[in-house]
Amino acid sequence: MPSIQLTPSAIKELPGHVPDGESLVVLHLLRYRDSVGTGRNDMTGRQSFEHYLQMTRPVLMQVGGRPLWRGQGRFVLLGPTGERWDEVMLFIFPSLRAFERFVDDARHQAALSFWTAALEDSRLVVTVASKTFGKLAWWLVQLSVRFRRKRSGSTELCTTPSKSP
Repeated sequence: MPSIQLTPSAIKELPGHVPDGESLVVLHLLRYRDSVGTGRNDMTGRQSFEHYLQMTRPVLMQVGGRPLWRGQGRFVLLGPTGERWDEVMLFIFPSLRAFERFVDDARHQAALSFWTAALEDSRLVVTVASKTFGKLAWWLVQLSVRFRRKRSGSTELCTTPSKSP
């Protein structure tokens, strides 16, 4: 069954699974619609999602969130036969509260129509650092992310991956 909208019950349940004060990494699995709209201003699902990303970038940055990674889905090695994802994204938030502020922000809410129009199906998986990963290893990951962000000096959310031949 396709999932393209956050439900109030999922948002309400989230604090019971994710303690505030820990960084969250949100995994996005995205399957785009081929086309959106029926008029002269038709766009692809990917274009509609790009519009959503551009509209929500200021909110993401304001709450302290950042993109970590973006790539094309190629093949589902373990999963239902025929399942496919067009794109995978990772975003980091400094805390549960920051994620909640992002979701609740009026500018994010206004952009959700582009999210909904863009997607045929999606998944959002909220993760926290494993306690077995080790504090030093996690600190190095966080330091690496900060270093790359400062070094690039870019405020771009993510670049659109090139299409495969």
